[in-house]
Amino acid sequence: MRALALLLLTLAGPAAAGDVTTEALDAADLNDDGMLSQMEFDAAVAGVHQRLDLDGDGFLDRQEFGESQSKAFDAIDADGDGRLSTGEFGAAAQRDFDAADLDGDGSLGPIEGE
Repeated sequence: MRALALLLLTLAGPAAAGDVTTEALDAADLNDDGMLSQMEFDAAVAGVHQRLDLDGDGFLDRQEFGESQSKAFDAIDADGDGRLSTGEFGAAAQRDFDAADLDGDGSLGPIEGE
């Protein structure tokens, strides 16, 4: 769940107080239905990758991803090239999304995201 946690924290922003999960869901819930659909999740993941990609090369290196997240970086870096493509980042986030989708409906609500 590390990629999902990173996504939620990034969506909520560094100044978010209180329930990060609710803050993040609200930020990514484009149609304000209280759920995070697959489409909304995909858009959020792409946006997070783009926001973290400080040099704009389309990949995240260890510094952009966060030096303290070395183990998570290694787990996500499927091809071992030392950088995370949007595909690798998205695949890891998708695995976490699927694991968090407790009722299997293809969307996340506040309780599932806790």
